[in-house]
Amino acid sequence: MNNNRRSQIINVNLEGIDDNLAKVIVKILSKMLFDFARSRVDRASIPFHLFIEEAHRYVVKDNDVFLIGSNIVERITQEGRKYGVILDLISQRPVEI
Repeated sequence: MNNNRRSQIINVNLEGIDDNLAKVIVKILSKMLFDFARSRVDRASIPFHLFIEEAHRYVVKDNDVFLIGSNIVERITQEGRKYGVILDLISQRPVEI
């Protein structure tokens, strides 16, 4: 049921970017998306489905929480559904996530 609403797909390709910079970009974009979804008065009114391919490059257990104050990927996995943010992590090395 689409209710005449439009959908949009945005693909951000970080293939040629250094892993450290790409990790920062993924975290910042994820935080911006999550914060936007949380700020909506009508909860989960705009659903987001975030796919992170090669997740072992960008989603690692590290200590750089100073960047945005928290591990945003962990927070999205815990709270995202109630705000309409669904996260898919795709990796050939899941043990590194």
